[in-house]
Amino acid sequence: MTEQPMDLPYCLDYPGSQIKPFWDNLAQNKFTTTKCPKCGVLWPPKSTCPQCGDKTAEWIELKGMGEIYAKTHVGAAPPAFKEMLPYILAVGKLDEGILVVARVENAKYEDLEIGSPIKIEIKKSFGLDSYVFVPI
Repeated sequence: MTEQPMDLPYCLDYPGSQIKPFWDNLAQNKFTTTKCPKCGVLWPPKSTCPQCGDKTAEWIELKGMGEIYAKTHVGAAPPAFKEMLPYILAVGKLDEGILVVARVENAKYEDLEIGSPIKIEIKKSFGLDSYVFVPI
C-alpha cells in the first residue's frame, strides 16, 4: 500500500467558535488566553470558566515567557508531519502559570531540561498562524 499525502482540515474560523479570538490575536502577533473576570483564573482559550462556570471570559495577552514543564522526542508522526521529524514537543509553564503545548525549535532534546527557560515565537506553519517554543 502506498502512502498518500494527507490534507489537514483546519477549521479555525467557523461560526460560533469559542476560540476564534485566539486565532485572530495570533494573526496580530499576540499570544492570548482567557481569564475569568469573576475569580481571576486563567485557562486555555474557551468561553466558560472551568472553576466557577462564569461565561464572561476576558481575553488577555500573555508575555509568552516560561520554562519547560515536560518534554518528549517525537520520532514517528502522521504523514502530514513527517517532514518535521524528528522534533521535540513540550509542555511549557508560562510565567502567568498556564500550561501550553508546542513544538520546540532551535534546540536539541538532550540540551533541554525541565525548568529550561523558553519563549513563545509566533510563526506560520502549514500556511496558518501558529506558535512554537524557542529556548532563551
